[in-house]
Amino acid sequence: MKGLIYQIKSVRKDKFCIMSFLLPVAVAIILKAAGSVDLSSLGELQFGVVAGEVALETELWLERYGTVTAYPTRNELVSAIREPSTNLIGVEMNDYRIDLAKKLGLVDHVFKPGENTLDQILAVTGGKGVERAIDASANDAGRQLAIRATREWGKIAFVGEGGTCTFNPSPDIIHGQKTIFGSWVTSLWKMEELVERLVRWGIHPEDLITHEFPLEKADEAYALMAGGQCGKVAVTFED
Repeated sequence: MKGLIYQIKSVRKDKFCIMSFLLPVAVAIILKAAGSVDLSSLGELQFGVVAGEVALETELWLERYGTVTAYPTRNELVSAIREPSTNLIGVEMNDYRIDLAKKLGLVDHVFKPGENTLDQILAVTGGKGVERAIDASANDAGRQLAIRATREWGKIAFVGEGGTCTFNPSPDIIHGQKTIFGSWVTSLWKMEELVERLVRWGIHPEDLITHEFPLEKADEAYALMAGGQCGKVAVTFED
């Protein structure tokens, strides 16, 4: 049963924090032997295993409590653990932005909004849904999708301004123990922490800028953004 490493992302302060443990197999054996132990209250668990090094029975048991991903080699498993996120899913209707996200490697999967979008998300998450969902559309259908595509004990953030949201409290939120956050601005210490982590992760937000305009052409910049055929648009000032 060697080669099993799992990560727990249910961390209050840092939702991207990943903790890997050296003795997960021993822990799994002990918990399984205990019989009455139930891990469901721990929230979101993601397990990574090296293909062929973990018994099928063990994998099936782990799937009861989270997502299990099999990696060909130990090195690939370790690399996945070190990433800030291991499975990014985007929903976007604009072809330009879809192509841009794929080109920059920002998504593992991207789907267009439609009747089957929820089923598509569930299909690539083992039928359980995502751990975290962020809606920036301010669209009622988009917010509903974010809620319903989130797994039990998951968290949803609304960052899009305006609009409305219609959902069924019991099946959509209460039964799944889900939490919805509203996020408008953040604190200075959080911004400082984010900048530090961007450097650590090697993420460059400037790569998202596809167009730049001088201040006197700000109206053109806003028109381009409204049209949607762009990434981020920067309005620059002269030195």
